[in-house]
Amino acid sequence: MSFGAALAVIGDPRADCSLLYSSYQSVVFLARMPSGSRAIVKLPSDELIDSEFAQYRLRNEADVLRVQGLRERRRVPMLYHVDPQGRFLVREFIRGSTIQDVALMTGSARRAQLLPALLCASSTLFHAFHGARPEALLIRDLKPKNLVVAAENDDHTVLVDVGSVRPAGHQAAGSKKRVRLGTRRSLYSSPELLISHGLTADEASDFFSLGATAFYLLFARAPYSNSESNPARAVDRYLSEYGSVQADWLEACKRWHVAQTLARFVAYCLHPLPAVRPKTHPDGFNGL
Repeated sequence: MSFGAALAVIGDPRADCSLLYSSYQSVVFLARMPSGSRAIVKLPSDELIDSEFAQYRLRNEADVLRVQGLRERRRVPMLYHVDPQGRFLVREFIRGSTIQDVALMTGSARRAQLLPALLCASSTLFHAFHGARPEALLIRDLKPKNLVVAAENDDHTVLVDVGSVRPAGHQAAGSKKRVRLGTRRSLYSSPELLISHGLTADEASDFFSLGATAFYLLFARAPYSNSESNPARAVDRYLSEYGSVQADWLEACKRWHVAQTLARFVAYCLHPLPAVRPKTHPDGFNGL
């Protein structure tokens, strides 16, 4: 019912739809119209199709797209339609390759060339979210597969999934919290976000995700293992890995002639302790 309603909104029930990906929370389809235009259709997963929280989450994502999509030099897709009940949304399709695909399919020299564009794009993106009023918004799920380098312009990188965006200090709702420590998953989320479920996270958390994404772009692997399941020892495990993470990053940046200011900035972003990480971009990246 929801998918048929989404196709009716698109305006052509003959649209050719293919599954892009599915997760515990959502299912995402690419709809190709006979006219040649494309759109993305997102629905709650089958397990959550009748969940009030899943529907709230989809409406919240639509609100973020609606507000941020109207900003100048936007870095998120345009929202086309959201079902009032939160059963589906339809948004713009961004043609291009994800950072994950770029890292896996191109050489190191090319990946290093894209690092400045990633940092410049994040400056605009973070300014829009962290500068939101009445309270800052945290992206909370910045990672290689959620960032698309637009096919027509390498300098334009778009955040295509904003479903996890929440106000700073947000705490996960409900008594059943999914354990993400020690699972070798959530490799781009900051340690404090994983441990506190967002309660103590602030802008520095998104900068960790930016650093981890930049690291992945250059190395095609995540910087940290997230292999400690005990919250009391998790940060110490991240700290024990930081020395080699920093050394690998700085050595690779030197080899591929990445600007020292950019290399040092990302090294700080990668630090496990939020107090050490930046909360704003250097002046050289602001407004680019």
